[in-house]
Amino acid sequence: MIKNELEYQTTQDWVKRFTEAITKADQDQAKKTSDPQGWQMTRDVLQVHLEGLLEEVAEYETLNSLEPQGAITLKASWLTELPQILIKARIAANLSQEELAAIIGITEEEIRSSEKNNYALTPFTTILDIAAALGVELESATFAVDFAEVNRWRQRLPIIGNRSRTA
Repeated sequence: MIKNELEYQTTQDWVKRFTEAITKADQDQAKKTSDPQGWQMTRDVLQVHLEGLLEEVAEYETLNSLEPQGAITLKASWLTELPQILIKARIAANLSQEELAAIIGITEEEIRSSEKNNYALTPFTTILDIAAALGVELESATFAVDFAEVNRWRQRLPIIGNRSRTA
């Protein structure tokens, strides 16, 4: 995911490099003839990477071109997707990392670091401040608690006293 203008420019450079590499591979008649499978594998790998980069560029450009009026809907299936939601909301609101930092009273470097690490080390209260500043709200949420999953995790623990509900 492209998170800022610098990453966007870097990704554009990589798009150009991969496009040139594909063009060069397509023109390599000797390799096509002597090792058609190797040539095809190389070309396919280049193409897959290029397509991934182009998808990222398109997503960033779409978010960046939105008029920050009204509201947009960003969908997530897991809580682990919240970092991407926050980053997408910032981009769609046309806020720089510096502006967001100023709004919530932290440094630009803290925002950069938080986004770089997908908010893994960011205090929850800061995440809530960011969500509030960006107008990110849950419209509806249903959380399923899978007790079988809880029990699988519990089995990984060493025995800790009595685990009955009456304990």
